[in-house]
Amino acid sequence: MKKFVLMLTLFAAVETRAQQKHQVYNLSVINPKQWIIPKNDTLDYELGTF
Repeated sequence: MKKFVLMLTLFAAVETRAQQKHQVYNLSVINPKQWIIPKNDTLDYELGTF
């Protein structure tokens, strides 16, 4: 029983340590005006035949 509790505690510690750290992304560098969206990849194009 002691081995089970020790193994469970060790597993919880490893899982906690393996979680990704919080990252802050700089979204101000994204410029939507530079995006190139093909016209055949839009919902209007797909539903245009109906």
